[in-house]
Parts: sequence; C-alpha cells; structure tokens
Amino acid sequence: KQLLPEWEEAASKLDNSGASLAWVDATAEESLAQQFRIQGFPTIKVFPGGKTDASYASDYNGGRQAAQIVEAALAEVDR
Repeated sequence: KQLLPEWEEAASKLDNSGASLAWVDATAEESLAQQFRIQGFPTIKVFPGGKTDASYASDYNGGRQAAQIVEAALAEVDR
C-alpha cells in the first residue's frame, strides 16, 4: 500500500518514455504469482525489451521512491 502512490507517480512520469509500469494483485492472481515466483509483497519484476515470459523476468531491488523507480526504468530502456 505504501508503494502504490510512488508507483503511480513513476508511471505518470514515464509516460511516452519507452518504459512501462504495470501492477498485478498477486493475492487475486495466484497462478500468475506462482508463474513468476512471487514470494513476498510488494515484488517488482523487470522485463527487458518488453519480453513478458517469466524466464526473462528479474527481481528489481532498487529504491521504492518514484524518482528511483523512474531512474531504474529509464536505465533499462537505455540498456
């Protein structure tokens, strides 16, 4: 719940940047949580180049403030 406002702010700042943010309620989407090996909440996954397969997902361990999320997302786009 603490992350959601930061996430929404980051998503707004990333509009038209080439990076996308999305969220899923893993308590409601249990099969998706299993597929992506979600074990704690909140968990942030990074998908390079728009790939959506679980094998490409990596855990994001960076900061949880909007500016930090934006910086990490833009760095991923530039990679």
